[in-house]
Amino acid sequence: MTYLFEILLLIANIAMAEYHVYLFRQGKKVKHGWWGMAYVTFAGLLSLLTHSWWLVAASLLLRKLAFDIALNLFEGFKWNRVSYETTSIIDKLHNKLFGGRAEIYEPIYFVILVLINIFWI
Repeated sequence: MTYLFEILLLIANIAMAEYHVYLFRQGKKVKHGWWGMAYVTFAGLLSLLTHSWWLVAASLLLRKLAFDIALNLFEGFKWNRVSYETTSIIDKLHNKLFGGRAEIYEPIYFVILVLINIFWI
């Protein structure tokens, strides 16, 4: 059941990225705090249903991986593009830590996600 919920989170991230691009094209602002809270709440509920706190960790990694890559591709950019005009606190933190180099942290997050799935979920 946990893997099914992880697939559901993956689909949710891709759908949210597509909707964010729709909002951008309409000239509307994305309220990152509200979207983040909705995602964490959804992931937390799924984790409660499966009694798997590793799903919470996996969901956070999935968020950064799936959402960012999907958002970039839907916008017509390269998969590893990093925006410096972002209002997202998480994106600002990643820009500060990695200098806007998604090709550094995305593979690391992917390996960690795979390890979580192999050993803990």
